[in-house]
Amino acid sequence: MDRGDLVPDAVIMGIMKEALASPMAAKGAILDGVVRTTPQADGLADTLATLGRTLDAVLLFEVDEEELVRRLSGRTTCDVCQRPFFGREPGEACGVDGDVPQGTLVRRKDDEPEAIRKRMQVYRDQTAPVIDWYSARGANMVRVDAIGSLEDVEARVHAALGLT
Repeated sequence: MDRGDLVPDAVIMGIMKEALASPMAAKGAILDGVVRTTPQADGLADTLATLGRTLDAVLLFEVDEEELVRRLSGRTTCDVCQRPFFGREPGEACGVDGDVPQGTLVRRKDDEPEAIRKRMQVYRDQTAPVIDWYSARGANMVRVDAIGSLEDVEARVHAALGLT
């Protein structure tokens, strides 16, 4: 992960199978960050078939690569409490809203611009083919412009899924 590589498919599939079979997912689930490879797509399809479930939609959040680099490299984390921050610099004290500073903000290795660019190459090589995999199978592929405020993007998702 520090190098920008994906977690192995077998690990992801084990986590997905366990999560989808749990009582908490009995009425459905939102998978965030998976499926990232075509073997994972195959595995998810098999798992859903075994559970007698179907896939309702595949959300594809579209963001320019430079914007992703800007966003991710702007993320820091407290080295003590692990609280994430955006727009605060490494080396600053953690305290927020009067909190007593507990630690120092650090940038994770996988949030360095070089690691992010590596992840984008991994995306192009391993994840982008998943879009074609789902399209070829007639999946409900929902493309969402993910530039803007959280509220704007959320509204676009709701509109695209008919939830408004």
